[in-house]
Amino acid sequence: MLYRRADVSGNTPPYTKSLIYNHSTKDSKGPSVNEDGSAVVFGRADDVIMVWKAAEGTARVLASNTYDSTGDCDISADGNWATYETQKPIYNIELKSTAPGSAALVVNEDATSGERASDPSISGNGDYVAYVRGCR
Repeated sequence: MLYRRADVSGNTPPYTKSLIYNHSTKDSKGPSVNEDGSAVVFGRADDVIMVWKAAEGTARVLASNTYDSTGDCDISADGNWATYETQKPIYNIELKSTAPGSAALVVNEDATSGERASDPSISGNGDYVAYVRGCR
């Protein structure tokens, strides 16, 4: 379960929380929250990356065919860009707008060499993506 915390400025515990995603059979993990809490990306057990945006009010699939349900993802500070690790057929790092219907871009240096790219992290404005580069 992923929860959204309410504004706690000047409040005392316990804080009000809002459920943003719950699935009866598919675990979620690895959430990354944008700067103001209006967007969250996270992995789901069936090898997908989900995105939740407060403006949309519900979680939806952002990407499928991702790496082993790890939730290895990150979101920009403004919530407009997400990066994540793919698995099949090659380990890549992709960058994608969180807007519905957008296409993903592969960002690792040599996506066809057998290089294993992992652990992506995105800059606050979405202009830069860092990742770990290694061999399988």
